[in-house]
Amino acid sequence: MSSPEVGKTFEGIPNQIAKSFTGPLKKNTYPAISTSRPELSHAGKTVLITGGATGIGYATGEAFALASAARIILVARRPDSLDSAVAKLKATPGHKAEVIGRPCDISDFAAVEALWTSLEKEEIVVDVLVLSAVRLTRPATLVELGHEEVWRDFETNVHGNLFLTEKFIKHIDAFPNGKRKALLNIATMAIHDFEVTANRPTYGATKNASTLLTQLIAEETPVEKVQIISYHPGAIYTDNAKSAGAPADLPWDDAKLPGHFAVWAASPEAAFLHGRFVWAGWDVEQLLKGPIRERIESNPDYLKIGVIGLA
Repeated sequence: MSSPEVGKTFEGIPNQIAKSFTGPLKKNTYPAISTSRPELSHAGKTVLITGGATGIGYATGEAFALASAARIILVARRPDSLDSAVAKLKATPGHKAEVIGRPCDISDFAAVEALWTSLEKEEIVVDVLVLSAVRLTRPATLVELGHEEVWRDFETNVHGNLFLTEKFIKHIDAFPNGKRKALLNIATMAIHDFEVTANRPTYGATKNASTLLTQLIAEETPVEKVQIISYHPGAIYTDNAKSAGAPADLPWDDAKLPGHFAVWAASPEAAFLHGRFVWAGWDVEQLLKGPIRERIESNPDYLKIGVIGLA
């Protein structure tokens, strides 16, 4: 989830779950995921980010630019916010990336098809796809929302992301360029803690379904072809959080945390997490070695969606 619901504190159950893995949650970037690390360079790569005009998506674009990516493609539904984001990223010092904006509603499948067709006509090969776009409904029960409104969330958060993933994998099959590929699914802690979004049940449900599909695609896709990782980005004060009524004075995480984590997650260092779900706030050095890494290596179902209590 990109924001804590009103009344849900950081001292609650989710933090205890996270601390049991890697100690206190990270709230900002740190040396192990720094975009300045040579080992995390994405030199020469093209990175496409949906929901890239604001919040976590924009911060992710900035991070990849600082990690020496050659081209950043920001995709968003609203042309006005997209134009502003492109101009802002172009003016950000410390990178030489080409920045492109492409308006596209990911629930409009004809528009998604046209997006990939245009990229291929321009001979642009995408090396990293970041799924950040999300639809968030008003607070209500499933019955109050009604099946049509609920399904609109599924059309964006599940169907839209599935179609983007399908197009990406077929795209790199048709246009190989020898560069390492990655697909990053920005999920949410709500896929395993539904209490967090109890008043917006479709958020956790759609993100759970989308993350499961991403997990299944990873099982049928070798990591050498596309490295696929899902993660909770942290508690970021995004436009969605603001519109949901979350107070601005909560101890929010810095957007650099999920941005820089994405750069690490798309690097060879994170290949062992292929098909898994993690938190951006977990200490990656603790994931890389020790008992967590050992359990990941020994248990193919660890940190994946399943039924709690069953082997």
